[in-house]
Amino acid sequence: MDSDEELKKFKKIFCVGIVFLISAFYSFQEFRYLIFGKTAQATITEIKESTEMTGRRYSRLNKPVQVVKFRFTDQLGNSHQGFDRRPMDWIAPSGSIKIQYLPGDEFGFRIAGSSFQPSVIAFFTSLAMGIYGVYTIAKQANAPIKRTRRY
Repeated sequence: MDSDEELKKFKKIFCVGIVFLISAFYSFQEFRYLIFGKTAQATITEIKESTEMTGRRYSRLNKPVQVVKFRFTDQLGNSHQGFDRRPMDWIAPSGSIKIQYLPGDEFGFRIAGSSFQPSVIAFFTSLAMGIYGVYTIAKQANAPIKRTRRY
């Protein structure tokens, strides 16, 4: 194997590592809700229309959203107020909704079912690709050196 092929492999593993780190950052919150999250029934107190800034610095868009304000009681009996943003086509149920919350986190709540799965999928995909890449490099490094005949 020449140095160009080794450099290509290194670049691939480096890119997979970058994707892994970025997806780990974004999927961290999903894992927190999965491991520590609790569910509760919340009462809707207000639904109003608002705008949300999306996009990059020079191409920002004002995206219309619904801000859903709710009140819920945690497992210890403490009452909390919160809000979550939903798309305009979301139809609010009458009266109460199911929410997820993180005990001890003042702002750790969301409407149940509003998770961000692509980051979790990217995390596990890049993890598998990284493990496979390291395995192939280790396998190649531990392979015996092939002898060549000299004439």
